[in-house]
Amino acid sequence: MIVTCKHEDSFRQVPINNLLASLTELFDLSKSRSHLIAPYNDDLLDQRDLFCDTYKELAIRQPKLSVSFYYASRGDGALLADNVSARANAVVEATRGLFSDCGSAFEFLGASEILALARRQRSTTLKLTFIENVVSRAKSNYIVLSTLSDYFRFVTDEEGKLRRYLLESNVRDYMGTTPVNLDIAGSLGQRSRIDECDFWWLNNGITIIATAANSAGKELSLENIQIVNGLQTTETIFAHFKSDGFHEDERAVLVKIIVTKDKEVRDRIIKATNYQTPVELASLHATEKIQRDIEDLLLKDNWFYDRRKNFHRNQGRPSHRIISPVTVASAIYALVLKRPDLGGRVKTKFMRVEASYSKIFNPTIDIRVFGAAVSILKGVEGAMLAERATLPFRHGRLVSDFRPLMAFTWVCLRTGSGDFNNSEVIGLQHVTPEGPEIVRIWTFLDALRQEKSMNLKRLYRNQAFCAELKNRIDKGALAHI
Repeated sequence: MIVTCKHEDSFRQVPINNLLASLTELFDLSKSRSHLIAPYNDDLLDQRDLFCDTYKELAIRQPKLSVSFYYASRGDGALLADNVSARANAVVEATRGLFSDCGSAFEFLGASEILALARRQRSTTLKLTFIENVVSRAKSNYIVLSTLSDYFRFVTDEEGKLRRYLLESNVRDYMGTTPVNLDIAGSLGQRSRIDECDFWWLNNGITIIATAANSAGKELSLENIQIVNGLQTTETIFAHFKSDGFHEDERAVLVKIIVTKDKEVRDRIIKATNYQTPVELASLHATEKIQRDIEDLLLKDNWFYDRRKNFHRNQGRPSHRIISPVTVASAIYALVLKRPDLGGRVKTKFMRVEASYSKIFNPTIDIRVFGAAVSILKGVEGAMLAERATLPFRHGRLVSDFRPLMAFTWVCLRTGSGDFNNSEVIGLQHVTPEGPEIVRIWTFLDALRQEKSMNLKRLYRNQAFCAELKNRIDKGALAHI
């Protein structure tokens, strides 16, 4: 495997030319180390010597050699120039010509491919011990009963920590001391005999998706495991054994194992199994690519996106740095769709309606604007809080309600237009709103409110007011504040 990485926004021909020139010399086994022309570092030459010696030693056995080339950059692998593709093919052909019976391939890794590799779940193979099982009609899926202690061992690593990577595909994180979780904990603490009241009688059980499952005796070997339903039960079982001390417990938990490599099938299973329990419907979007993209983007500025409800709270993140999907929607309504009135009234239920959800979380929107819009909204909020003695927003709820309108007007002030574009929003991401300009903005808005005889309480969600505001801005009203 040979990799070349460039911190550039496109794939260029020059790095491939350099690669082609080097490999024809380095892979020429007739040349000794001292006869190489180009100046190579000692580590590379040591690796070349090792390869040459090994290949020659194994030549009598006719080894099958495969050489893979990877060119990584921030470019788009789907938009390669013809000359770049041609040089990559030349590298492959030159490599095949240097060795008999050699396989070779050249792959371009753009920003999307690199991100997908970074998010790829670790390959895991774990064994789940069971006491009873029923094999489904597919002869590869299982319904089993596993003792509580065996299931605890299954989800716990060598250091006694919960294997949280098994729970990544859940639509929400641990909900804490909810009535359901308290009931689960209460059932675990009673330690009743299995013939009196077994644990699985009282619990819906666990749903696991795996890419492969093999049964041998009373053990299931599972590959690439994700617990897609039953996180609350898993967390509560883990907490029970950690707080009460590990002990053998013959009571059982019901585990359903579904074997599939199909992402669409997996998503259908996640949605279907979570519909059967009281999960906020908005949470069912949590595993979508755009939600992960937003999470990664906001993390760069130390914002923690709550795409999986309660995840960051359970990790101990400061509450003022946690961003909800509603906050993201509010920012996009105000600064991308230019509807601050909708940004002021948006509630969680908007994610339940496909039309409103897809309008906000639209993959065609430049992903960078999500981070910029959130930063501006939170920056304006911070300036409003700092000026509460001057502004009429004594209650924190009012600050939250009015921030989309104030943020929209602030961007208009900074850009000089009510028709600003996404690039201008992105350009303001790291500009800090200042208290005095926030006060001037409110003075302007309040004067317009009084002129129109509008009530302060619902001003932030009044479409007619926002339309008139944009009309005044387009006529240059902000130039005087």
